[in-house]
Amino acid sequence: FNFNQVLNYSKEVCGFEVFGYWEFFNSADAAEIIQNNLHSFIDIIYANNTTLFRTDFLPLGKLREWITNRKRTIRVSYLTENDYDILRQYLAEGMQSKLNWYTAEIENINWKDEKDIDPMIQQPVLFIKAKSFDVCPIFSMTEENEFIPNYEMIELNAGHWVMEEKPDEVNQAIDKWITKIK
Repeated sequence: FNFNQVLNYSKEVCGFEVFGYWEFFNSADAAEIIQNNLHSFIDIIYANNTTLFRTDFLPLGKLREWITNRKRTIRVSYLTENDYDILRQYLAEGMQSKLNWYTAEIENINWKDEKDIDPMIQQPVLFIKAKSFDVCPIFSMTEENEFIPNYEMIELNAGHWVMEEKPDEVNQAIDKWITKIK
């Protein structure tokens, strides 16, 4: 995995670095910055204005800028105050372990363990696409996938957190899919 190639390719194709936030998540000070500015971080990941993902979350340097400037925005309506408090408490307990996955990917920590894995996924796969979160169409999964022969995609009119925004529709889709693949 070459992170810089991915950044350059996404900027060329989409006009911005779709995975630019990974650089921030991989930085030595990211956990502390997020923990010291939880309101700003939660606001951006649950922003009611979905275009903020394209402008202030995904591009290189933008998430760090948002959080360090303590920017705020209106959060989605389905994130209740109780949910917000639980999420804030969970994140306040420590961010570093939550960010380690990005470091492992960028630095190819798992490469030796993963390099010989068959890229073909033989199990049935259901992908629930969030229609309102199409940040760059070229990176969206399509209805067919060469590495997943038994693949199905459905689209729901929702943002990034589709399972929170449309829980009943997600559950119905999963139930219908499970019934079909039995």
